[in-house]
Order: sequence, then structure tokens, then C-alpha cells
Amino acid sequence: KNFLMRWADAQMIDGRHMLECALVFLQQNHPLRPKLNVSMLSGVNVTADASSSSSSSLSSSSSPSSSSPSHELFIVTPRVQDWGIIRNIPAALLSLQEFTQSIELSSEMVRFGGLNLLVAWARTFQKRGEHAHYLETISCLITVASNNPFCCNKMVQMGMMEVITEWLQESSNDNLAEQKKLMLLATSVVDMDPEATLRFVNSGGLGYLRSVLASNETKLQERAIDLMMSLTFENKVDGLSHLILNHEGFVDDLKRIITHNSSDIRTIGRTLLMNLAKAGPTERRIIRTEGLQQTLIDRLMDENGVGFDERWSLAQITRVIQEHRDDAVNVQQGKDLKTEEDFVEF
Repeated sequence: KNFLMRWADAQMIDGRHMLECALVFLQQNHPLRPKLNVSMLSGVNVTADASSSSSSSLSSSSSPSSSSPSHELFIVTPRVQDWGIIRNIPAALLSLQEFTQSIELSSEMVRFGGLNLLVAWARTFQKRGEHAHYLETISCLITVASNNPFCCNKMVQMGMMEVITEWLQESSNDNLAEQKKLMLLATSVVDMDPEATLRFVNSGGLGYLRSVLASNETKLQERAIDLMMSLTFENKVDGLSHLILNHEGFVDDLKRIITHNSSDIRTIGRTLLMNLAKAGPTERRIIRTEGLQQTLIDRLMDENGVGFDERWSLAQITRVIQEHRDDAVNVQQGKDLKTEEDFVEF
């Protein structure tokens, strides 16, 4: 048992060691040398000729006696020879993406200042037109953000949501992969940090989402609806659902989503609409008066092409919309829809 525990420690420290190698390599090779907290690395001093990244070297300033006693035999500091594994920028990014799949290592990377480094490289690749490397960097940021509240909070505090919105607005219609990845990154952060929602909206994110929903790109629309589902989940930002429903064109977009040819879009669209309907009576009134409820009922009454699951989901949304309304429209031919058994008879 002790051997296994020590082996696990050794693996963890070696992962941290390679993470540090990748970070230092990226920092030394970036033209602007973005901020990296080298003092937090494993006893590493970095020396480099500013005119040439090839002269970069690493040396350990720590001795075994200065290491934590519990890990004395396993502490590993970045070694020059290990840079052979990380021979170029894509290899460094790939290493980062691999090692930051561990929540612990991704948190370590953020503490070192790795977010600044990744954003700096993303901007550099974007300006150079190196699209593949740009996407790899965004993928790395997605990995860091996934299921990690600490990293997402740091992203929000450093202004990452504003950066994501800016990149989305700058992306061309041809770069669908870029937009999908950026929306996935935004969704990952929004899921973990409530403030991310506010920052995304305040930086103009809704306008971008509106343009996607008005387009004919189904895959982009799926990502946009996913992001909107996260933004509106449990009404975490008061007034956001009201803002969305009052935003020019969004109600018409929702009508199209409910009747879309893609079953995937219809499914996530119904979840989004349920989020909006649950936000409060004001939102439900907008849904009723702007024709969205009628679209739901028309779809519900359509006997062709509407399966049981979709019909049941539509009925549940309709019931939520009718809450606290005296003149509620019956969607079951004069009967209140109260139980699953009643619905089966529909």
C-alpha cells in the first residue's frame, strides 16, 4: 500500500514537472515573454538570451534538503534534457492539454500564470493567421476550464469572458470550428462561475448569439443554444431571461427553434424555453403575449411527426407558462393536463 501511494506521488510530481517544462518552453519562445510566475515552479531559475529563445536553459536552485520531506525521494525539477519531448510550440500545447486534464494540475498551471501565457499565444496565433495552433490553444483553455471552479473563477477575474466575446465577434463566418470551440469555452466557464454570465452579457455576447440563431448553421446554433441554456440556468442572473425575451428577434428565433427540422435543436431549445419560463411571471407573460405559447400549442396539437417525448416536454412547458393565469388555455381539449396518465390519453 505504501509503495502504491509513493508511486502515485511520483507520477503526480512527474506530471507537474512536465507541465512546468511546457510552460517555461512557451514562455521563453513567446516574443513578448508573457507573465509566468517562475518562482512558483520547482526550484527553477530560467536564464535566456532575449535575442534568442534557443539559448534558454533551466537550472535547479533547490536541493533535496529543501524539498518537502514527504516527497523527498520524488521531487523532480524541470531538466533541460526533457525539453527534447517539447521540441516545438504545438508539442508544448499538446503536453499542456494532456496534463491539465487533471484538475489538480490545471489548477497548478493557473497558479503559475499559465492563463496569461495561453491567452498571449492565442492572440499571437490569431494575428499570424495560424488557425490550427489558435484552435489548439483554445482547446487547451477548454480543458483547463472543464469542471474546475477555481480555474474558471481565475479566468473570469482576468477578463476571459470579455476576451471570448471579442474573439467571437471578430471570427468570420467561415471559421465554424473556431466559433464552436469559443462557445464551448464560454459554456464551460459559465457553468462553473455565476459572474461569467454577467460579464458575457455585458460585453455584448447576446448580440453574437442572436446572429448565430438567425443563421442557417445548425451546428453553430446547437452550441449557441447550449450556451444560452447555461446562461439562463436557474435564473442565476436576475433579469437576464427578461432581457433575452425582450431582445429584438429572440422570440422569433425561439419559435423557429421549437419547430426546427433538427430534433437535437428542438430538444435543447425546449430546455432553454423551460429555463426562460421558470424565471418568473413577467417572462411567462411575454411568452404568452408574443405568440410563443401558441407556437408550442400548435406543435403540441400536430399529430404528425411529434413523438411522445417531445409532446410530453411541450406539455410541461405549456403548463409552466400558464401558471398563475386565470384564463389559461387548455391544451388537452377542455381538460387540465395533470398527470402522466392524462397525457397518455391525449
